[in-house]
Amino acid sequence: MPSAAGVIAHRWSRSALLGATSRNLLAAGIGAVLMASSFVGPAAIVPVLVVVTTALALGWPRLVGLPSQWGSASVIGLSGLIGIGAVLATGRLVPLSAVVGFAVVAAFVHEMVRRDGRPRLVESVTGTVTGAVAASSTAGWVAVSGVGPPAVLVTAAGAALTIAALAALLPLSRTYTGVIAVVGGLAAGLVTAQLLPGLGLGTGGAVGLGAGLLTAFVRVLFDHYPASGRPSASSAIAALPVCALGVPCYAVALLLA
Repeated sequence: MPSAAGVIAHRWSRSALLGATSRNLLAAGIGAVLMASSFVGPAAIVPVLVVVTTALALGWPRLVGLPSQWGSASVIGLSGLIGIGAVLATGRLVPLSAVVGFAVVAAFVHEMVRRDGRPRLVESVTGTVTGAVAASSTAGWVAVSGVGPPAVLVTAAGAALTIAALAALLPLSRTYTGVIAVVGGLAAGLVTAQLLPGLGLGTGGAVGLGAGLLTAFVRVLFDHYPASGRPSASSAIAALPVCALGVPCYAVALLLA
């Protein structure tokens, strides 16, 4: 008969595999929705960004094991949503620096009001600020609508994120799927640039390559975390590439303008 430890390890590995599959499907779905929103108009992307930011805020503290999860989630969520609102109101990314400053101050205020003895104080502050910066970067997608050809940039990025996430579903080793994710993201960016006017091959390739690299990096970095199989943590992993890619895409839009 198999030992109890063997049964537990088998069940854990199976649940981790199912969690990874669901996570990659969710990431692919987010990329597809982002791509679809680019055809509707700039206003359609805002609800998508709100949902993605909320998913990151709720799941990030559990993913990295922060001691005060609801407090950290509040700081992260507020930072991301305020960033989206500020950039939406001004059409520029300049207010984002103030939002990041708010996130740092809010993280320290959060630690001051904790009533649990403040264990792992440094880890809590750094984890909360890191999550808040990632959530704030989502506002870059809003700023993209103010410069350059925004629709094709969002389309290229969404397509690359979708293809890179789907690559992780292949029954291959992590190394091979990572390489396929990067190559697939690059190919998606190039194909999008070829099919849609207003986006050069170099720009489409750069956006696709960045999306593929970021997706592969996030998977390698977080897939082995103990909490990665939890629904909220899985959602945060799926949302992270979209959030983190916002500001780089804005930089590309500025170069195109």
